[in-house]
Amino acid sequence: MKKILIVIPLFLIAAEGFAAGQRAYVARSQNIPERAYQVNVLGSFWQTTSHYDHSGNEVALEEGEDFTKIDGEIAVRYGYSQRIEWRVGGRYRQNSGIANSSARELRSAGFESGEIGFKYAFARTGRAEYAVDLFTRIGTYENKTPATGSEIVLGDEGQEVGAGLFLSYYTSATHLISTQVHFVAPGNDLSQEVRWRAETAWRGRQWAAAIGVKGINALGNDPYGDSVSEKPTQDTPGTQLFNSINREVLSPFAAIYFAQKSWRVGFTYAQVMAGSSTDAGAESMITFTWTSKGKSMDREIEGNFKEYNVEASVVKVSPRSSFVKLDKGSANDIEKGMRFDIYKTNYFGGNILIASGVVFKVLVESAIIKILKIYKKIKIENGFVARGH
Repeated sequence: MKKILIVIPLFLIAAEGFAAGQRAYVARSQNIPERAYQVNVLGSFWQTTSHYDHSGNEVALEEGEDFTKIDGEIAVRYGYSQRIEWRVGGRYRQNSGIANSSARELRSAGFESGEIGFKYAFARTGRAEYAVDLFTRIGTYENKTPATGSEIVLGDEGQEVGAGLFLSYYTSATHLISTQVHFVAPGNDLSQEVRWRAETAWRGRQWAAAIGVKGINALGNDPYGDSVSEKPTQDTPGTQLFNSINREVLSPFAAIYFAQKSWRVGFTYAQVMAGSSTDAGAESMITFTWTSKGKSMDREIEGNFKEYNVEASVVKVSPRSSFVKLDKGSANDIEKGMRFDIYKTNYFGGNILIASGVVFKVLVESAIIKILKIYKKIKIENGFVARGH
């Protein structure tokens, strides 16, 4: 069987962002602020245009054959701490399918599934940041087997669980590259899968754009992989999205976002270009995100969620901690007026924002920072990390 990649939504958190001062796009490797709540609302429309058989060959729709899927999702994220984030949500779905020109249209609608998730974000390392993610999604229905020909299923029944990793790399303050990979055990006796996504984004304070590709590699352990004809049938008129065998798809996508204060909206268009045991088609998605302020929001904005361009070490501190000297200067692209955040770090992931300031004087191999704001009543010492932007 030709190995292609498949696209399935990883989970119902499709929008990111945080309150006042946010950028229009935030990488999934970042958490929302501590003790903040974020509400994500998503609506999507899918239209099948053809099918891919079990060998990866594209098969045209029969005369009169049709399938559409509309999803409405809502999720709530909670920043338990700077590192830990929980989420819970649910998905409502409406399916409509016609098997061929002689068949009547079948519809189904209802609460398709609920999800609980957990994410742990590690301390940022230079220009890279990463987080681990766990989730479980539980279907709320039971599909009839064998097919009756009188209904259409909502989706793949049962429970799926997944574990994955988010990774982001900032090439500049306005551009980043993000990837995510999840190992997933789906329900409905489907093969285990590796679901992934890779994208590059250009972002400002209010507008952002992203392009990328997402997909799934089936691990090929479907119990009916060598005997397709023996798999019990389910009611899936007009579609092969459900009850598949080692499903795989490749789907490029593009997205645009707009943010204002505590909310953000986004629009994404994805086109399934190749696959096996699934459908070809297009999906349009609109998202809305609102985030509460949370604890120490000023600290979050000024510190952990900035995109830094340079990192240096504190080598000298004035008696009243009003000025600090760094071990890097103009030779490392540090300029007068550049802003710096001072952190206390350690080998165990500690990353405490202590103060912020501005470059007061710069030499070739050193720079002097004037401290303008104190976040923690901790004495600044030699060896502290200074990150500039």
